[in-house]
Amino acid sequence: AVLPKEGRYNLYLDFVPLGAIEQQIGLSLQTQSYSHDSPPSEAADANLQKNFGGYDVELSFDTPLKSAQMSAGASRLKFEISKDGQPAAALKPYLGSFGHLVMINTKTYEYTHVHPVQKGQLKPDQNGGPIVEFMPMSIYSPVKPGIYRLFGQFNPDGNLITADFTVEVL
Repeated sequence: AVLPKEGRYNLYLDFVPLGAIEQQIGLSLQTQSYSHDSPPSEAADANLQKNFGGYDVELSFDTPLKSAQMSAGASRLKFEISKDGQPAAALKPYLGSFGHLVMINTKTYEYTHVHPVQKGQLKPDQNGGPIVEFMPMSIYSPVKPGIYRLFGQFNPDGNLITADFTVEVL
């Protein structure tokens, strides 16, 4: 595989073995010329509306995000998807949900997989959107203050997109 740029890469495997609970494995690799002297600096995104694969994705939440509230499930992250100014109301299920969200702490590399707020099982041909809400909460350990990279996956019109944002949690 060819990596897009020099640096350190953190890889996460998230899976559910047959008959078991969700499991996560993390590992890192670095390119040959990676230097520990110049870690990437991350700052929260000033613009929370971006375009991914022709779809506009807007992230919204009550500010500021607070770790104690997130750990208790009292904060919501809302993604609104549109295309050409029109709401994307034809989100298709992907892996059983209208969206998936991964949160990675840029300092500790802690990984959190968050499922959307939804009721019941979705049918494969069911439509959803244009808004998908996530409610992060602490299951194994509390959400800690810091800068987090968010990676949301959505399937509008059968076109899987990954939307990435950077936020600060106090």
